[in-house]
Amino acid sequence: NGLGIYYKGIEWKLLKWDDGLFAMNVLNIAEDKTNKVDNFTRLWIGTLGDGAIRLTVDNQLLVNYDYFSGSAAGLEQTWVRPFNYKNTVLFGVASGLMKFIDENTIRANLPDSLKNSVELQGYFDYSELLSVDSVSITSLMSDQHMTFLCMDGKLATINEKNELHSIPFLSIEKGNVNTILPDRNQLLAGADEG
Repeated sequence: NGLGIYYKGIEWKLLKWDDGLFAMNVLNIAEDKTNKVDNFTRLWIGTLGDGAIRLTVDNQLLVNYDYFSGSAAGLEQTWVRPFNYKNTVLFGVASGLMKFIDENTIRANLPDSLKNSVELQGYFDYSELLSVDSVSITSLMSDQHMTFLCMDGKLATINEKNELHSIPFLSIEKGNVNTILPDRNQLLAGADEG
């Protein structure tokens, strides 16, 4: 159990194995490009029941990670699925779509006297992207014009004005839709029954 960092040249090559991550069921991985810095990569790992992990890998392949789980982090004790959305990462959970409020954002809103005197940890809150509550988000993909998502087992879209539409996809009769992949002029969907 752990995290493998691979390089793909002609073949895949294991560069580093980190045993620091304990056994957990990983559901999704998304790269966080919000504060992109050349000397490290930040990834979010979503799990089945163990919260979310913020992973930072530097140029020397040193791995640092922060765990976020439970109500202290603003998460339920269910699954978390991180998704790239435009230039940020959003998180699908059993009760909706969440965003991460990082430590720098929290610090910027503190009075000057407290900015450097307390240790901060980020937390999760519901995203403004969806105005509906208590819906399960299992997949989210975006292109230049449209965002596609699996919401409570059904397909839906969010247009450039953040308007939610699910009507065009009501004819799919393959059970719950669990994952999607936009591919040029088509949408591939993985469902319970095919």
